[in-house]
This record gives sequence, structure tokens and C-alpha cells, in this order.
Amino acid sequence: MAAPADVTLDNLTVEALKKCGRSSVAAGDAIQLRAETWVEEIKNDIWIASRKGRFQSLQTNDVNVITDGEGIVQCPSDFSAHLSMQLLECEHYGVCQAGGSTTTAVLASDEDMSSTYPVGKILIVYLTATKTTAYRAYITAFNTTTKAATLSPAWTISPDATYSYMVVDSSKPIMQGHVIQYDDLYNYAARGIPEFYLPIGSAGDSNLLYGAYYLHPVPYRTDSKPWAIKHRYYANLMTLDLTEGSTKLITKIYREWRNVFEEGIMWKCFINDDDDRKNETGKVYFTMLNQLVSRETGMDLTRLQASIES
Repeated sequence: MAAPADVTLDNLTVEALKKCGRSSVAAGDAIQLRAETWVEEIKNDIWIASRKGRFQSLQTNDVNVITDGEGIVQCPSDFSAHLSMQLLECEHYGVCQAGGSTTTAVLASDEDMSSTYPVGKILIVYLTATKTTAYRAYITAFNTTTKAATLSPAWTISPDATYSYMVVDSSKPIMQGHVIQYDDLYNYAARGIPEFYLPIGSAGDSNLLYGAYYLHPVPYRTDSKPWAIKHRYYANLMTLDLTEGSTKLITKIYREWRNVFEEGIMWKCFINDDDDRKNETGKVYFTMLNQLVSRETGMDLTRLQASIES
């Protein structure tokens, strides 16, 4: 039997409305479009019930290439809460050549790695001019003649000479601190290798709309090697686009939380119609919603370790 197709906003809302008795409803109908707005309301119901918004299904990560002197870094636009942070360093780096694809990157003509050295390491490419739009993938093969690195998984770009690259050789954790610690530092402008990140809110600053964090010491290198930060975090449920494609988090949410969305749409439909079934459906919906939140935000035991000594 074939794997089930991805759940879309259209078939999610249509199926829920059919369960309400609207057997002839179809995508594009006025009530179906209204149900799409109810899905946003359901997201908000789940968000409020979770209190902190740390859903295990929304764990994701981002890579940010560091600029010397950048002591404050804005969080990604879909950021909700921090999970962990790592400093990524390299020995091999340069500017890509033309000829890359979604599964290859042609490295610098003078790149002197052996064919086996980079296999299994992460390749990061980023726009040279701005040090933004970073992509990463594992190197599965490297041709020392053509300088082509074969990559997995595939990415959405074809790197050319506008991209630089770094082959990640090592990583080290950057520990989280409290912003008050920053105020207690005798030398807040110390420069070097970042050891701590200290989260701050937007504080009404439109430039820090999604939250930010201080790095301490302030990033500074005396050589030309690039470095980057890998930031694991929880995505913000409320910022997820309802109509994003199959590679986006919302598709995973539709698939795994489908029953909660359908029950919520039914409840809101019955409210809209002033149907007496709204009372019983509401009880079922909020029971399912609370079960979902409990499962998604419960204690994470994945890093729990124990040892037995005689």
C-alpha cells in the first residue's frame, strides 16, 4: 500500500466540513475559505494552551555565518525559543566556482583537500557579499581534479562564484547565559571566540523584531578563516504559513495534528451555525488539544543519562 499523500489545507478543511454534514462542500466555497481562517484560530488555541510554545515537532535549526564584531545577532523570523547553539570552525574554505548544482558545489581551483578528507563533513555555502543565505549539506564525495563536492541531501540552490564555502572541521557548544550576566561583566566588549549567548527580547526595537542574543566574547578572529553558528530552536507555530509546501513544517503539523484541526474546525462551524452540537464537540476538541500540548511539550528525556556503579 502506498504511503498516504501529504495533508493540505484544502483537504483538511473540506473533510472537516463534510463531517459537519456539508457533503457537497469543495475547495474555494465561501465556507471552506472561512474554515481556513479558523485554522489560524486553532493554531492560536494550541499556542495559548502551550504557554511556552516549545513543541517537539517544531524543533528546527539555522546556520548563521559570523561577522567579526557582530556582538548582537537577530534570531530567525520563525523563532520561538532557544534549544542549543554550536560554534562551527574550519580549516578549508574559499570561493565557489561556477558549475554547481543542487547536489554539487565546485570548490576553489586551489582547494588542496584529499578525496577522502571532507567525506562526511558538512559543507556550508553562503553569499560572499552579505554572509547571509547560508545552506549546508554533507559531503559524500570529492573529486580532486574537478574540485566538485557531491552533497546530500540536495539543496535548493546551484552555487556559483557569488558564494563562498567552508568545510566544517570542528564544533563546540556555546553555553546559554542570562542577559543579567551581561550587565555584570567588567569587560562586555571582550573580543575573541564566543563562549556564551545571552538571549534578549525585541525590547520594542523593530530591528530585533524576532528576538536576539548577545555573543560573549564579541566574535573576532586574527585570521581570515570563516566561522558560523548552528542554532537549534523551536519554531513559532503562529508564524507558519498555512499554505507552505511539502518541505515546510506546516505539512508535518497537518499530518501529525490532523484530528485536532478537524475537530476544531467542526466546533467553530457549529458555533457559526448556532448548532447545538457545538457544546459536545467543544469538549472533545479541548480534550484533544490538551492531550496534544501535553505530548508535544512534555519533559524531553532524550538527553537523560544514568550510570550504575557497584
